[in-house]
Amino acid sequence: MERLAAAVKQVLKAFADYLDPKEAGVRQELIFDDVNGHYLLKRVGWIGKEFVYHSVFYLDIIDDKIWIQYNGTDLLIAEELNHLGIPNSEIVLGL
Repeated sequence: MERLAAAVKQVLKAFADYLDPKEAGVRQELIFDDVNGHYLLKRVGWIGKEFVYHSVFYLDIIDDKIWIQYNGTDLLIAEELNHLGIPNSEIVLGL
């Protein structure tokens, strides 16, 4: 699980940097729960009087596989995991 968790964290951190919002008051948040295998990248903050909350990616590690539970982008996170040595046999598209 540690190998998978390390790959997930690396990919989510890279996407957080890439997707860094330009709106003042909105930030990216990474939430890593290594004990339960939950990993989330979200946007949260305020634009004027409007509250912004949007999940960008949500991944779980279940039974030694990375489950891509939610992808709120057109970016191919599974391919990025492949580049880090995670084979398709260890990735589940739970979209």
